[in-house]
This record gives sequence, C-alpha cells and structure tokens, in this order.
Amino acid sequence: MPLCSSCGENAFTPRVSVDLPGLHNRLRTESGPASVQPDEVATILQNVQQDLQDYESEIHRLKSRSIFLQAQMERLQQYASQVQSLCSPIRKVPDEILQCIFDYSCDTNEFIALRSKPAMVLSAVCSRWRRNALAMPAIWSRMSLQWEITTTLDLGSDKETDAELLFPLYNFLARSQQSPMTISL
Repeated sequence: MPLCSSCGENAFTPRVSVDLPGLHNRLRTESGPASVQPDEVATILQNVQQDLQDYESEIHRLKSRSIFLQAQMERLQQYASQVQSLCSPIRKVPDEILQCIFDYSCDTNEFIALRSKPAMVLSAVCSRWRRNALAMPAIWSRMSLQWEITTTLDLGSDKETDAELLFPLYNFLARSQQSPMTISL
C-alpha cells in the first residue's frame, strides 16, 4: 500500500472502480450465458470483498485516530485552563492579606463534618494555602466539640465515630501550638 502524503500512514487504494452506469447498461443490454464471464465476475466479487474489508479497517483506524486526537485536544484544553489559573488574582494576594482572610473565615471549627472545619478545608486547597494555614496557630485553636451520649449496646460503631473525631482533634491541638484555645462543648 502507498503511504498517505498528509499523515504517513498506509493509504488505502481500492481495487474496484465502481461504475454503476456501465454496470446498469451491461445488465440491460447483454443477455445469455456468452455475455457473462464467470471468472471475471468471481474476480470482481473477490476484489469487492477485499475492498470492503479494507474500508472497514480504514474506518476503524480513522476512528481510533479521531479518539486519540479528541483525547489530546481535551488534555490540551485542561492544560490551557491550568496555565491560565497561574494568572488568577488570588495568586497576587500577599501572604499577610491571605492570612487575614483565613483568620476571618475560620471562626469556629466544628467537629461534626469536614466542611464545618474551615481551617482543614483551607489547608487542603494548595501548598501555598497549606503553608499559610499551618503558620497560623490561631485558626486551629477555635473549636466546637459535640458528642452525643447513647445508651446502645453496639459499642463498635461508637468507637469508630470517636476515632473519626479524635484524629482530627489531635491534629487541631498539635497545630494550635501555643495559641490560646477557645473550645465550645
């Protein structure tokens, strides 16, 4: 097979030239066994089958290429979006102002669900925000603790719930360092 001039892949060259008007004319005018050569018909049909297989292979190759190109385009769009985020206004805010914003937004860290712990959420945004959040013991020292007292005999689930609350509590206590604690029970 010859190579395609645009992509360098093997180019599909059909074996059969489709001549529908010539075939229609031949079907209308010729008749009888002498007008049809069985070897000629068999050769044409064999070439048609090979061309059909080649067309199917070419379609499959082009679909695969299309899927690959679509994935590359999506990857490039994602990359462009991330590169553009390098110019976002929040990246220009000095650390001192960012820390003031953190202090203002971290009123109380409630030990009920993750989104009720603003210090934890802020420290998970990016490495810069994490560095600033960890440098501010005051945002880790304001807490609200809520435990429900249950009288069930299923102690296994209570231990899991306590462990889920105690691990973050330990992190908050360690990160608060020497900052005065404000705890609501």
